[in-house]
Amino acid sequence: MNLEILKELENKELISIGRASDLLWLQFDELITIKNYKGMDIKKGSMGLNIQCTWRFIKKDKIILGNNDIYMPIKENFHDEFDWSKIGESAFDEKSKKIIQDLLPLTISTILLSKTGDLKIIFDKEVVLEVIVNGAVKTEFWRFINYKTDKHIVWQE
Repeated sequence: MNLEILKELENKELISIGRASDLLWLQFDELITIKNYKGMDIKKGSMGLNIQCTWRFIKKDKIILGNNDIYMPIKENFHDEFDWSKIGESAFDEKSKKIIQDLLPLTISTILLSKTGDLKIIFDKEVVLEVIVNGAVKTEFWRFINYKTDKHIVWQE
């Protein structure tokens, strides 16, 4: 894969973060209006990264948010019917608001891509996102989307 395509993200700001089930989505650059799959106008970052493999945000050598947080309950709100798939119930939902949102915007300084598809995205404010491709079966691990050009780059090997 050509790293030059991902270089479009360098010097862009991470403006929002969230999840759809266990997929992490990140939005970058400026907000633009696009049509969603239902044909409705929505605001999104002009570039996005969807991640469906192991990932973690690190600040000053400490993991501040990771994919396993999606499956963990918010300690104070733990109950027998905990459902990680329900937005607002997982530790990810709580931590992404308190930790990551407080740091936004984050500006990307460098993107590194390994031969196996792992990504290392280095932001300002001493924050790093590591994305680890964690399977040998061909499936979609991560996807970069430029919503202005409708260009999609998928790592699935």
